[in-house]
Amino acid sequence: MGYTGSGCIVVIIIDYAASLIINYSGLFLFLGVYAALGFSQALFVLVGAFCLALGAFKASQTLHEKLLFSIIRHLQCLSFFDTTPLGI
Repeated sequence: MGYTGSGCIVVIIIDYAASLIINYSGLFLFLGVYAALGFSQALFVLVGAFCLALGAFKASQTLHEKLLFSIIRHLQCLSFFDTTPLGI
C-alpha cells in the first residue's frame, strides 16, 4: 500500500512532462524562416562585397588611366627643355 502514493506522484510527473513537449509543427516553420533570413543575409553580403570590389576596380582603373594620360600629355611639354637646356 505504500507504493500507491508514490505511483500517483509518478503519474502526475509524467502528465506534467507530457504537457511540456514542444509542438514541432510550428517549430519547423520558425526554423525555416530563420534559415531563409540567414541565407538571404549571406547572399546580400556576398553581392555587396562583389559590388564593392568591382567598383573599387573600376575606380582604380579610371584613376590610373587619367594619371597616365596626364603624365604623357605633360611629357610632350618637356620637349621644350630638350631643345633649350637652360629654359631661356
